Amino acid sequence: MSQANLTIENTPQLLMFMRLWMSSGLMVLTTVEGICQISSDKKIELPEIQGRDFSSELRTFYTAFGELIERLA
Repeated sequence: MSQANLTIENTPQLLMFMRLWMSSGLMVLTTVEGICQISSDKKIELPEIQGRDFSSELRTFYTAFGELIERLA
């Protein structure tokens, strides 16, 4: 693998994300797919979390995760 590429060996953040995904990612994916299939036409209301904007965090995650997917070698 090229030194210019990110790997779980040279990027602690990527290693941490991959460990998290390997341990529970499939469960998260299955849960999200299930929610989408059950209520495909309904809006989702999120509870307020003091000091956080959960909707904004999810949108940022969506954007960043999309970029990661685009960069997969």
